[in-house]
Amino acid sequence: MNDLQNLASQGLPLYLPWSKDYIAIGSGFNSASIASSSSPWVSKCPYIIDNAKCVMEISGTTSSYREGNSFSSVQHSEHLSASLGVTVGCKFLSANVTGSYDETVSDNLTGTRVSKNISFRAGHVRFKADPQLTPYARNVLCKSENEFCSIFGDYYIAGYQIGADAGGCVTIEHKDQSEEKMLQIRATAKVLWIEMTISTTTSSKEVFSNHTVSFKSYDTLQQCIEKSEGANLEEIHQMSKACMNRIGNLQAIVEKKLLELGLNTSGGVSVKECAQLCESGVVVQLILAPYSKLAEYVALTSSHNSYMQ
Repeated sequence: MNDLQNLASQGLPLYLPWSKDYIAIGSGFNSASIASSSSPWVSKCPYIIDNAKCVMEISGTTSSYREGNSFSSVQHSEHLSASLGVTVGCKFLSANVTGSYDETVSDNLTGTRVSKNISFRAGHVRFKADPQLTPYARNVLCKSENEFCSIFGDYYIAGYQIGADAGGCVTIEHKDQSEEKMLQIRATAKVLWIEMTISTTTSSKEVFSNHTVSFKSYDTLQQCIEKSEGANLEEIHQMSKACMNRIGNLQAIVEKKLLELGLNTSGGVSVKECAQLCESGVVVQLILAPYSKLAEYVALTSSHNSYMQ
């Protein structure tokens, strides 16, 4: 959130990860609400959106593939030691009892993680030309920029980034735990001139071993997160195989989705088709632009400031 606030304070474009929820192009956004619990989206749109035209631009598709491997090892040991001694005596009898107790618990945890991720960007949908402000929005802006911001926000959705992300991660954990206990007791008794000593030692050792394999994957196109934990290796194998297939064919899947929606690189996109884009899952990011960069906004605020001077 701090990064978004820093970008907003400089009046730079914002890119927000998105899901299948539909939000209309041109909708307003209040960057001052980023750090608060209130929603940053505003309900009123300042544009004459019915006449607005959109276009899909493909400036060169890009794919980013990342693969990672990591290994971790943690060792932990605890030791408890205690001793006791009791001596009793009288004129004809004396006795002495000593004892010790030792307990050692050792843990050894190792983990291996392997991950694969891909990000595919097919282009973006944007306004063909800057939309016009409604008469009401113009009047508000001519009165006060602060009032305009309180009603419409300081940013608006200028377009959609088209693409998808997918990835998976396999984690293998192995845990060894050993517990050793030893109890020693030594008792010495003397009656008159007879002395007797008895010693006993009891020890035990237990070793526990646990092996866990887990798998997690995500797919923004299908809006799903899958995970499997435990020792069901067949299930994990099938899930990882399906994930690798999605990663390898992500570009083809996105391009097929766009063809099914009837979109291509040269045709226009209607506002209704923008809704279908969101619902299909191919909108991976929202592109937010500040109103202050619009030519009409600059012209109106400049004339207002000149008039005030």
